[in-house]
Amino acid sequence: MTQSSIEVHPDFPFIRVGLAYDFDTSLAGLPREEHVVDPGDWWMEVAGEVQGLVYGSRDRALADVEKVIFAEWRDNSFVEQQIAAAVDAGNTHLALRLAEGRGRARGRRDAKEEFAAALSEVDHVLKRFRSR
Repeated sequence: MTQSSIEVHPDFPFIRVGLAYDFDTSLAGLPREEHVVDPGDWWMEVAGEVQGLVYGSRDRALADVEKVIFAEWRDNSFVEQQIAAAVDAGNTHLALRLAEGRGRARGRRDAKEEFAAALSEVDHVLKRFRSR
């Protein structure tokens, strides 16, 4: 039996990363013309659901985890549910990691919004001079 590349994320146990062929073993048996998955592609699974993201390496997949779950996840309550589950399980380390990640994502989002508002304000002022 071949060893699987799939591993649990070191901080978030509900996330796994691994080679695409290990997540979907049927790919190895298909002719190359029938799919576009490269044997070196890495996938991410969050809470049992494989994401539609492809990474060129394990490190890139692991590095993208926080962006995926805190900034891009379609369900805002997901992180809240994971925090509650961690607290219920007595896993304060996980609860803190999730709260910190959520805070970093909110800070980045707020900073982007403030920057966009400042640019809009400057653009509005400059429009008066451009129309002369």
